[in-house]
Amino acid sequence: MSYKGLLFDLDGTLIDTIADLSDSMNHVLTGLGFPPHHETEYKSFVGSGIRNLARLALPETARDEATIESCYRRMVEHYSRNSLNKTKPYEGIEELLDTLKARGLSMSVLSNKADAETQRIIAALLPGYFDLVIGMRSEELKKPNPAMALQIADSMKLRPEEIVYVGDSDIDMLTACNAGMYAVGVLWGFRSREQLVQAGAATIVNHPAEIALLL
Repeated sequence: MSYKGLLFDLDGTLIDTIADLSDSMNHVLTGLGFPPHHETEYKSFVGSGIRNLARLALPETARDEATIESCYRRMVEHYSRNSLNKTKPYEGIEELLDTLKARGLSMSVLSNKADAETQRIIAALLPGYFDLVIGMRSEELKKPNPAMALQIADSMKLRPEEIVYVGDSDIDMLTACNAGMYAVGVLWGFRSREQLVQAGAATIVNHPAEIALLL
């Protein structure tokens, strides 16, 4: 199969966001009187949106709907003002995107981060590379639901099997498989090789440059 396009996840794949996410979530937790977490713990919390992050960051005894909602709203407010403090592209990402763009390949982004925040981060850190940038617009459509991935494929005028889906999480690999795209798992993000393989990764890469070699 000749691949003609790529669909990228954002957090943990293109952009290293974990420091700002953990800083904001810890700010909210301590403000509510709950214990904070180490940055490494947050790698297992992220991937399914801010509301789910808020739920997992709270102590199990405090995961009632009212507390989750309060934590979620505070997190959204604080993170929106602090999401670019430490966030940056992973090493080798800009070089990869330059290479792929020079080859004339179509590229888009699909994230479970809120759409407005996804747009803002890409515009600030990786402008000009992508045909489409789409974040989560409703809980029902978040990954691993393949609906938005398939919509992006249609907009790119490509068949799903012509698209390489690149992500760092089990959610991403499931999304790729559900959409009928070629699933590439990256090891510089938030999940282990074993988790990616179990979720359906067809290929695992250790560095962004390896993605260009696949194509």
